[in-house]
Formats: sequence, structure tokens, C-alpha cells
Amino acid sequence: MSNDDQDADIRIDRIRVRGGIGAAIVIVVLVGAMTLDLPGLRIPVLAGILGGVIVGVALIAWHWR
Repeated sequence: MSNDDQDADIRIDRIRVRGGIGAAIVIVVLVGAMTLDLPGLRIPVLAGILGGVIVGVALIAWHWR
């Protein structure tokens, strides 16, 4: 593989996710409204959020070492 081919490769770890604070607020409002209206989903949603935070922190820590 030449240098030109390597530069053309798309790497998932180099893709930036942009959305800003507006997108974060919309997501929080929608998830909050869903959990208030559907009490049966409260525990799975909270477990998913907690699991996502733990995985995110672990990935960040792993990337920094």
C-alpha cells in the first residue's frame, strides 16, 4: 500500500462528531420526556446511560495511556 492509499483511508477514530450544546439539550429533553411518560423504561434507560458513561470513561482512559 502506498502513502497515497494510506492517506485516503477513512479511520473511524479520526471522525469528529459535532452537534454542539443544542443537540445535547434536545437529546436530554427527549430522553427525559420518554422516561417520564413510560415508567417501564426508566430502569433500562438509566442502566444504559450509566453503562454508556462507564464505557466512555474507560475508552477515554484507554486512549490516553
